Amino acid sequence: MVSGRWHNAMMYPLMLHHGGLDGAHSGLAPARDVARMNRLVLPFSQGTDADAPLAGRCADVPVDTFAATDCNSRYFQQVAATECPARLDYLMIRDVARHVRVAASELVYTESLDFGAAGSFELSDHFGMSATLHRSAPRNSRRHPRARRSAWP
Repeated sequence: MVSGRWHNAMMYPLMLHHGGLDGAHSGLAPARDVARMNRLVLPFSQGTDADAPLAGRCADVPVDTFAATDCNSRYFQQVAATECPARLDYLMIRDVARHVRVAASELVYTESLDFGAAGSFELSDHFGMSATLHRSAPRNSRRHPRARRSAWP
C-alpha cells in the first residue's frame, strides 16, 4: 500500500510533467523547500520529540514555505514530530498560451485564532495557500474567434 504522503510527493512532479501544469507558489521564484528543509535542525535525527512542536523552535520554521508543520497545533496533535515539515497544497496553473503571471503567492491562515471556550487553534491541520494571478489579453484575439471569454478581468 502506498502512503498518502508518498503519493502526494509523487503526484506533484507527475502533474507538472504530464499535465503541463505549473505551481503558482513557484511562479514568482524557484521553490525553496529543499534549501529551507536543509537549514532546519529537526528533532527527527534524535528520535521522536512529541513534547513540543519542533522542540520549541517554531520561529525557525518559515511560514512562507511549509503548509504542514508541527508548529500548527492541529497538525501537531495528529503527527507529533513523526514527519518533516512539508508543502501539502498546490495551486496549479495550466497556461499554454503564457497569458497568466503570478503576482503574489503566500501561505495564509498561519495564525491561531481564539475560539473562546473551545480554545485557540488554527482553522485547519495545515495552512492555506493563496495566489494572485494576472492575465494579459491575447495579442491577436481575431485568430481565435471560438475562444470562450475568460472570467478574468
